[in-house]
Amino acid sequence: MIVKNIISKQIEECIAFIADTNNLLTFDTITNIKNSGFVYCIYIVCEKQIPKLVYIGKSKGHLFKTRIRNHFINKNERTGAKLDLIIQERLDGNEIKIKYIITEPESYRNMLEEELINHFKPIWNIQKRKG
Repeated sequence: MIVKNIISKQIEECIAFIADTNNLLTFDTITNIKNSGFVYCIYIVCEKQIPKLVYIGKSKGHLFKTRIRNHFINKNERTGAKLDLIIQERLDGNEIKIKYIITEPESYRNMLEEELINHFKPIWNIQKRKG
């Protein structure tokens, strides 16, 4: 019961962190992050509007930079990268921002990603499930 309460509190803290759209990062900002496991979020920032959370993903530590690069620069069909959607948003004049949570071990990262997706229901995650 104590472990369940601790995990529930950690998930609530992560939900609050993700919901807070202050201090979002650009792709260039995150290129020098040390290798750890991550749950990350992609936001669309339209002029004079609150940033909108559109995608939640996860990555193993040594693959984080590559995973983010797949979303922003080189699409890898096997990973389900969102490059086409990101390009369209940029063409529409919107900014793309990111936020991440260092998350270990992998089992917790998988659970946290699922909990966050179920809570926020980001549009790009939902489209993937329907498609």
